[in-house]
Amino acid sequence: MRYWPIVSGKVLWLDRKLEGMKRFFSGIAKLYSIFAQLFCSLKQLKTQIFQGVMRNINLVEVKSELAAGTRGASLGIDALKIASLDKASNFFTEFEPIHVQDANSYLWRGNNFPHAKYIDGVYEVLKNVYNTIESLRLKKIFPIVLAGDHSTAAGTIMGIKAADPEKRLGVIWIDAHADLHTPYTTPSGNMHGMPLAMCIQTDNLEAKVNDPSPETLLYWEKIKKIGGEARK
Repeated sequence: MRYWPIVSGKVLWLDRKLEGMKRFFSGIAKLYSIFAQLFCSLKQLKTQIFQGVMRNINLVEVKSELAAGTRGASLGIDALKIASLDKASNFFTEFEPIHVQDANSYLWRGNNFPHAKYIDGVYEVLKNVYNTIESLRLKKIFPIVLAGDHSTAAGTIMGIKAADPEKRLGVIWIDAHADLHTPYTTPSGNMHGMPLAMCIQTDNLEAKVNDPSPETLLYWEKIKKIGGEARK
């Protein structure tokens, strides 16, 4: 009998310990339930945001052939669409594309600008791309531009900047080349190597190897100023 209080104390301590553990695990279970509900809510929010974003997307197709050295750039868009069929993708059925007017008819007129081939037609296309992208961004629509002619990127950048001229524009450029050639530096005259130079308004004169004609330089200056006088 003399040990009963000690045993009784141990039992009481064990009961309290078990009760504490019970409350602890009960709290964990409630916390798990809260996190599960939060995760479910976030998942629903993500779906709603994604659907909202998808509703505000426009595909922009630019089937230009002018700036590349070989023909076939305009076929890239249709190649993407055909390839999507093998993946059972319905992406291209979700949106009605905007078709930007090209200037491929210049190819049949012949090139008069050896240091910036078809620069007259490229200027026309870039203006068309710029106007389309600026208009979409002013409506808060997200443009996805599909094109095979790399010079198209300049019109895209110019349009985005023009819609938000006070904001600093960031561009992630993934390419084998910087595309910073100009009529003064190009070895080929192909303008698909010049879009970033157009956007940052550089002539790269320290690497000059060509003497472009006055008419070439007139078009070059007009291209650099699409979307505003300042650098993009």
